Amino acid sequence: MNIKIKKFIPILVLKFYVLMLLVNYLANALPIAGIKTGEVSAIYSNLFTPSSFTFSIWGIIYILLFIYSVFQIVYYNKLSYDLKKQINKVGIYYIVSSLANILWIISWHYQLIPLSLIFMIIILVSLIKINLFLRKKGMTSMEKYMIKLPFSVYLAWISIAIIANITVFLVSINWTAFGISEITWTNIIILLGAVISIISMHYYKSLSYGAVILWAYFGILAQHMSMNGFDWRYPTIIGMTIFSLVILFASEFALLKNEGDR
Repeated sequence: MNIKIKKFIPILVLKFYVLMLLVNYLANALPIAGIKTGEVSAIYSNLFTPSSFTFSIWGIIYILLFIYSVFQIVYYNKLSYDLKKQINKVGIYYIVSSLANILWIISWHYQLIPLSLIFMIIILVSLIKINLFLRKKGMTSMEKYMIKLPFSVYLAWISIAIIANITVFLVSINWTAFGISEITWTNIIILLGAVISIISMHYYKSLSYGAVILWAYFGILAQHMSMNGFDWRYPTIIGMTIFSLVILFASEFALLKNEGDR
């Protein structure tokens, strides 16, 4: 890759960010396919989807991604040579994830659920690659907040979103879960998701990753306890979610004591 192309990547990153943000805005403003994003979830109702207020975290994610998109242009020439190389690698996967995000929105609104799952997987893989690139890189405190934090938060939320997307996909094909009840299956997913999240949190040494997972699980709990949600109809799921919150919080606290990087 020549120098000119390398210097062009940060600019391309910002352009794809703006395009992604525009499509996400139009998704509900128009709305695309005559249906809002949350209304698609309602069509494929399941016991894992968190309360609607939980999705407000997208606002934080897009703010953090905006900060990164601007930072990597403004400070590009001030970064170390090694970090510039990483920023270019990150930029390529960031562009891929942004394009996949746009295509996910379109396929989701047109209820092409299997296709939307494929795009969600692409986003997840891209973000895993980015976080692996940045995991062991020495950075100043500012660089950690401007570069690592946005992708840590984004990855954590997509880790939950893909579980929800898989659940929606299974609902869309009327999957019978090998005869296992929906309640039991949901409890398994909740516990498994918490365990995987704890492993990821400690692997990336990221307090922000853990905080996002806690937020998502709080949203699941709220949905099951709310009168506008499932109104306490599934006590075992409530119990499993509370248990998951406890072990997630304990893991977050343990990471904090061991000097998590953010």
